[in-house]
Amino acid sequence: MRQGCRILTGRAATVATTYAVAGSLQLRPAPLGVSPPNERLTVATHLANWLESVRPPNTRPTTYTRYEGIVRLYLIPAVGSALLTRLSPSDVERMLASIRERRSHHAASHARAVLRTALARAVRHRVVSVNVASLATWKQPPFARVRYLSPDDVRTLLSSIDGDLLEPLVTVAIFTGARQGELLGLRWQDINLETRTVSIRHALQRGELVETKTERSRRTIIVPAIVEAALRRQRTRQAEQRLLAGSRWTDRGLVFTTSVGTPHDATNVTKRYQRLLRVAGLPKLRFHDLRHTSATVGLALGESPREIMERLGHSQITLTMNTYSHIIPALQREAADRIDRAFGS
Repeated sequence: MRQGCRILTGRAATVATTYAVAGSLQLRPAPLGVSPPNERLTVATHLANWLESVRPPNTRPTTYTRYEGIVRLYLIPAVGSALLTRLSPSDVERMLASIRERRSHHAASHARAVLRTALARAVRHRVVSVNVASLATWKQPPFARVRYLSPDDVRTLLSSIDGDLLEPLVTVAIFTGARQGELLGLRWQDINLETRTVSIRHALQRGELVETKTERSRRTIIVPAIVEAALRRQRTRQAEQRLLAGSRWTDRGLVFTTSVGTPHDATNVTKRYQRLLRVAGLPKLRFHDLRHTSATVGLALGESPREIMERLGHSQITLTMNTYSHIIPALQREAADRIDRAFGS
C-alpha cells in the first residue's frame, strides 16, 4: 500500500455499487462522509453519493426525480463503470453523441448538465482535478420554436370558454404569463384586487406548496382589468362551491381549486384545457404554451422585451429575446411601417 493512502476497514470500507436486479439498475450510496481511494472510485459510485447529497429537502422532489432519472437512464449505462479519475472528455462526448442519436439533442443537453453538476462536487472535494464534462466539446441545441395562440385565437378561446370552470384560470394564465404550477399555487393573500396586483411567491408541486425556484421568479405583476374581473368571478364561484361542499370543504387559501377546495391536479387541468381547445376549433397546445402566448401577444401589442422578462420571471433578457425571436422581425416591420407613415413622402 502506498504511503499516505487511507486504509478503510469494516463498514467504512463499503462503497456505493451499481448492480442489476431484474434487468434494472439500482444505486446503493456509500456511507456519508466516507471517501474510497480515488483510484478505485467509479463514476457510478460518485453519482450515487452525489444523488444522496441532493436528496430532498436539499432539492425539490421534482428536481431530484429528474436527476435520478437522468443518472439511471443515461449516465450509468454509458460511463458508470469507468473509474472517475480515468473519465475523459472524449468519453463524455461519445456518451452525448449516443444520447443525441437515440433520443434528442435536448436529452443529451440535460445529461451533460447533470453530469457536469455531479462532477463539480468531485472537483470541490478534490477527488478529481478537472471537470471533464465542462471540457467536452458541445454545441448548444438551438432554441425550439415556441407554439402559441395569436391574438385572434385568444379572443376565440375566451369567447368559447365563457362560463367554464377553467375560464378564470386560462384568462389569468394568458395575461400574466405565469407558469401552471405558479397559478395553481396562487393564494388569495397573494392577490390585491384593489391595486390589481398578483404576487408570485409559490408553486404547487404534487399537491404541496413550494417556494419559487429563484429570486427573479418571485415577482409582483400588475394585471389588466380582464384579469381582475376573472379573479372576482373565481372568488364568487369558490364561495358558492364552499357552501355546497359544507364540511367536505378543505380550506388551504388557494385561488384555483376543485369543487371541495383541494388543489388541482396539473394533468387533469391540461386535459380539460385541451378539450376546450378542440371545442373552440383551435390546435392542440400544452398548457405551458399559454405562457408563450402571453409573451407573444404582449410583444405584438407593444410591450417591451424588458417588461416581458420581468412579467415572466426570466433570469436574463437574452433568454426572453432568444425564446421569442420569432416575432421580432414582424415587430420591426411594423415599426418601419409606422416610420414610413409618419415621415415618408
